[in-house]
Amino acid sequence: MLSFFYDREQSAWGFDPNHREGFRLWYFPEVSQLIRSVEPAVSTFPSAPVSFEPFLSLPDSSADSVRDLLLDIENDEQYYDFVEKHAGPAPLHQILGWPHVIQGDMALRCQLVTNGLYSGNASGYKDRGAKS
Repeated sequence: MLSFFYDREQSAWGFDPNHREGFRLWYFPEVSQLIRSVEPAVSTFPSAPVSFEPFLSLPDSSADSVRDLLLDIENDEQYYDFVEKHAGPAPLHQILGWPHVIQGDMALRCQLVTNGLYSGNASGYKDRGAKS
């Protein structure tokens, strides 16, 4: 069982290494010992069932792995057409697969914050430790 927790009061965005305490992901491999508690009558985030469906996940055209493949393609439209034809619309939420890029690639940002550098402005990206 995967359990996701987020401190709504802290509103951790993840740019600051100090935000580590604002969220948790816990995995329970053995669920037989877990005891379901009663959900409060008023809950900001009520529990909800989850279902899973397979889908084809393809990288965003801005991903380095795709940029390397698209050397002969003059514009991203051809790739978007390919993705639409072969993968269709992606789900709004997913586990595994390629990320849905909204505000740029998160890989570097996650690496900076994980290594103690702030990524909410240019300071973390300019840090000497970010270049190694």
